[in-house]
Amino acid sequence: MLAGEIPTWIGEIYNMHYLNFRGNKFHGSIPQEICNLTYIQVLDLSINNLSSIIPDCFSNLTVMARKNSQFPNPGPSISTVIISQNAEENKRYGYSSFQWKGHEWEYKQNLKFLKLIDFSSNRLTGSIPRSFSYMKGLNSLDLSRNSLTGNIIEDIGKMEMLNSLDLSYNQLSGKIPTSLAEIYSLGVLDLSNNNLSGKIPTSTQLQSFNASVYAGNDGLCGDPLPRCPGNRLRPPTTNHPRENTNEKDDNVGLSFMQEVGISIAFGFIFGFWGVIGTFMLKKSWRIAFFNSFDAIGDWFYVRIVVSLSKWRHN
Repeated sequence: MLAGEIPTWIGEIYNMHYLNFRGNKFHGSIPQEICNLTYIQVLDLSINNLSSIIPDCFSNLTVMARKNSQFPNPGPSISTVIISQNAEENKRYGYSSFQWKGHEWEYKQNLKFLKLIDFSSNRLTGSIPRSFSYMKGLNSLDLSRNSLTGNIIEDIGKMEMLNSLDLSYNQLSGKIPTSLAEIYSLGVLDLSNNNLSGKIPTSTQLQSFNASVYAGNDGLCGDPLPRCPGNRLRPPTTNHPRENTNEKDDNVGLSFMQEVGISIAFGFIFGFWGVIGTFMLKKSWRIAFFNSFDAIGDWFYVRIVVSLSKWRHN
């Protein structure tokens, strides 16, 4: 139930490893001095009323910048501050609990291997600090449920050890950086309910996630969402593209048959009715036409009689 602003003197506890202010009523901004905690491994400020922008100074967090889990021993000093909803339980049993992959996890001996930043469920604004890309050893980053704007940082792929990334329920825009596909350790991802657009980068890593990971971004397309309009290069995953091709071929064939039918109709009208109409209007043509038929019939009759006579005599 602590309120007020996070004090700037917190940055003077240089040897701190774990700072958990989760679930209080802190307001105001995240102090710039927090980046003086060069040994910090867990920084949890989630579920408060913090506002303003996130300070762009995380390149100073040297322990989080290292991919291995080893860090220098700072000597005897305060290393952990836990002011959270479970503070009494943490103090009694000697462990801490943090949000990890969307669930509450308790850490005892393995706490030293965890590197985590959680600023979720506040009222933070502005863009994601570019200095986040320096934290190559960070395991989990949760900035969800804020009011962050701008693009996802292009160099996010430099966070090579990132296993969990949650940027959901913000106002982020632009394309998903292609470098995100280079984080092969990424096991949990949530980019839902933003204003992201464009094609999801093609990679086995990003396409393996469920479509719900990208839901609520009307401008996004590509696997596992519906394919992008005009995208002819993406291999078909269903039979729909072939069915559409057949339908198009059928339409072309139908158009050709219509043209043939129209041609036949006009030919019949101008050919047949042209001749019959002329015979009906001109009596002399009609008489000449039937006389020619009589002459042809007489010629055939004579030829048949002559042929039969020759056959009998032979």
